[in-house]
Amino acid sequence: MSKRIIYSCVTLKKELEHAIAATGFDGEVHYLSEKLHSVPQTMHQGTAAAYRRSSS
Repeated sequence: MSKRIIYSCVTLKKELEHAIAATGFDGEVHYLSEKLHSVPQTMHQGTAAAYRRSSS
């Protein structure tokens, strides 16, 4: 089975944890720094960096 990972802004943490509990999601969750949230390109770069770290 493939590895399931969610990358999310910390702003959505409470809602995401509720959804995870409701669905039984058993993959990894990585919360990105809230500093990345204000600039879309920065968010994209932060998400890509987190993906590279988790893929290695």
